[in-house]
This record gives sequence, structure tokens and C-alpha cells, in this order.
Amino acid sequence: MNNPTLSAIPAGLRHYLLLWNSLVVLRHPGMVRRLKWAIPPLTALLIVISGLGHGAWLPAIERSMVLPLLVLMALGGIILVPGAVAMSTPSHALLVPHLRQRLIRLVLLFWIVSVPAAAYLILAGQMGWWAGTLYVGLLLVSLCASRAGRFRFIALPVQLSLTVGTMYFKHLPAGVAQFVFSDAGLAAGTLFLLAFGYLALRSLFPARGDGNVNPVNLASAFSIKTSMRMAGKVGRKLYAGALRRDCDGASAPRTLVMHLFGPMGHWSLALLSAAMLLGVALGAKLLMLAFAGATAHAMVAQFSWALALFFGPFGSVGSTRQMLSHLHASKVEQSLIRLAPRFPLAPSSFNRQLADGLLIRSLTDWALGTAALMLVVGILGGGFSALCLCAAVCAVGLPLPCVLLRDFARGKDHGALPEIGWFVLGAALIVALGVLASLAFGIAPPAGIVLAALPVSAALMLPRRRRMLAAPHAFPVERMA
Repeated sequence: MNNPTLSAIPAGLRHYLLLWNSLVVLRHPGMVRRLKWAIPPLTALLIVISGLGHGAWLPAIERSMVLPLLVLMALGGIILVPGAVAMSTPSHALLVPHLRQRLIRLVLLFWIVSVPAAAYLILAGQMGWWAGTLYVGLLLVSLCASRAGRFRFIALPVQLSLTVGTMYFKHLPAGVAQFVFSDAGLAAGTLFLLAFGYLALRSLFPARGDGNVNPVNLASAFSIKTSMRMAGKVGRKLYAGALRRDCDGASAPRTLVMHLFGPMGHWSLALLSAAMLLGVALGAKLLMLAFAGATAHAMVAQFSWALALFFGPFGSVGSTRQMLSHLHASKVEQSLIRLAPRFPLAPSSFNRQLADGLLIRSLTDWALGTAALMLVVGILGGGFSALCLCAAVCAVGLPLPCVLLRDFARGKDHGALPEIGWFVLGAALIVALGVLASLAFGIAPPAGIVLAALPVSAALMLPRRRRMLAAPHAFPVERMA
């Protein structure tokens, strides 16, 4: 091989690196490139903040390693395993001898590396390393099998048992609880994990020819739902009514231009998502009141703010990029909309309407999401500290509109950073300045992060908005790429 990097790797590992590249890196080059750019500085920032806050650097390093580990587990569970299942066909095996065995070993290597590490870094303090390894192993194997569209008749009951057992562990009989953490119980759990993993691998990689590939399961595993399908029936009705009113009435041009994004560009989808999140939180609270004990209530209340990590800024990145990708499917409409009487012909005027619409839509989503998450934390019993942490996590997502303000005509951000890099830069600056403000003025770090969010976001958004106004006419997108 001519690649010096591959030549320096032992031959036994070189095949697995090539499989990883073909399954993950080559399929999602932009995402992998951004993760390589973002994860190391974010991890270093977490180490510095945690080390300064607690005065102990070794525990800070251990806690901060959770971030790259979670990214690795997400890449493996969501992309690597389904891709390996799709690749494991006799037609591919004719080109690459022993492909099925190598794919099985690659998935096993992913499980062996990630499961013990996650158990040590996340669960060792709560349930011990051995029990944590069994818990993470069963959960990860079942999730991988479900994601790949296989083995669901056993994988889903295992996930349900783990979830329900975690919530109501205190209500189990004393003998059952003692047996679970005894040497005999842990040995039995180890045997069950080994058997479960073996059966899962047999189901994921059967040696039965091309008939083992179920197109329905693979389609469900790899499909990207459209924005209209995500909205559902209620969302379609809300959006259809808004579109009819905006077209019949004297709506502002920026309101009409946002309809080119479909439901993803309208506030009704964000409102519906917030309502669904509140409904799920109310249902979970009622179940906890009926069945959970005081310990479970206290634990849920203490960590309720962590929901903002999944439904706050990091959850909004995917919806923002999906809204941008919708522009590629509406280039014909973009050419026609420039002929509409209500839209100005000058590029700066048109781009101003688009920039204002994107800013209003993104900031409205952020405000609705923040309010909904704060209400969820209150419903789940989170106190003032949990509300402050939730507000701080949501404040980190305030620079997200930077991703939307760009030169659409050329299709790429030609600045010093990639598109998502501006959001990562803003989030890192908010956290760093918030911690410095807390140390300088003697306030809590979450309060410092909230105070730093507005000036940092404004400092990043305003120059990019001015640059977007000076760019060529935004529609049709990428015509000058």
C-alpha cells in the first residue's frame, strides 16, 4: 500500500481500519471531519473546567473522557453496526474473502472496547464495574440489534426489562435485589450476556446467502424521514392552515420565503414538539407517583436537567441541518419565487428577508425549547440548581443560528471555519467566558454561562448576517458552487 499511515499499522488491524473507513468515514465524511475538529478541544475544555472546579486533575480527565466515549458509542451503534449488516452479503464476500468473519470481529471489537470503558467511567460508582459492564453490554447489544432491524423479538424485551428494572429496582423483593449484585447473580448475568451477544451476532450476520438481507428492515434502519412525516397529522394540519393564511393574506415576504423549508421552517413544528415533550414528562411523572419510590424521585429530580443535553442545543443541530438540506429539494420553486411580486429583486433586500426569517425561526425554536425544558425539569421535581443547569445548557445553543447565516448562492461557507464550526466556537466561548465570569464575580457557573450567551451569540451572528446581505442572491442555492 502507498499510504504510509496504513503501512505503519500491523496487517492484522489494517483490515479493520479499512472497514471502519468504508462504513463510517466514507459514508459520512463531513460529520466525521467536524467531530475530529470539535471533540478534542471540547474534551480539553471539559478537563480544564472540571480540574479547576474540583482541584483534582485525574478525576477530571476520567470524567471528561465520557464525551469522546459517547461519540464513539453513537457512531458504532447508529452507523457502524447497521452498515456492517448491510455489507455482509455474498456479493460483497466474493470481492473480499472472509468479509463476514471480519465484520463480526469488528463489531465484537467495538463492543469489547466501549462497554467496559463506559461501565468504568459512568456506572462504576453507582453499581460497580462488573454490574455496570453487564448493564451497558446488554443495553448496547440490544440497541445495535434493534437499530440494524434484527433480533427485535428479544432485543426489545431486554431493553424494556433494563429500563423498568432500573426505575423500580427499590421495589423488588430484598432477596432478588441481593441476588442481582451477588457473585452468583453477576456470574449468571455474564453467561446471559455472552449468550445474548452470540445470538445477536448470529442474527445480525447469518450465513444464509442474499436472502438474509431484509429490504424492509434495512430501509427502516437507514431511512431519513421527511420533515412532513416527522410533523405527523397534527403538524400537517397546523402547517397547512398557516400556509393557507399566509398565501391569502398580506404576509411579509420573510414569512412567505420560510415556506420553502416546508414544516421545518414554521413555528408550528417546534410548538408541537414542545407539547409532545411536556406530555411525555407528565406521563412519566404520573407513573413515578404511582409506582416509584422516594429514591427514584430524588434521582430523577437531581438529573432532570440532563434532558437538555438531548433535546436542547445538541438536538437542535440535527433539525437545523435537515432544514438546510430541504433547500436542495426545492431549487425549482426557488427559481420561481424570485418572480413573485412581493419579493424584492435586489440581492441585498432578498437576502435580508431570508436572514431575518431564519433568525426569527431559529430564535423562536430556541425560546420554545428552552421554556419547554424548564417546565419539564419543574414537572419532574427539579429544584433551583437543576433549573439553572438546564438554562445553562440551553444557553450554550444560542449561537446555533450562525449555521443558518451563510452564502447560499455558493453553497459553502468560505470562512475560516466550517458551518457547524461557528456553533462549536460559540458554545465553547460561552462556556469558557461563563466560567471566567463566575470566578471573577463570585457567581455560580450556570449563571455566568447564561450571562455570556447573549453577547457571544450577537458577536458571532451580526458579522455573518452582514456578510449574507452582501452575498449574491440566495436563490437558487448553490448555483455558483
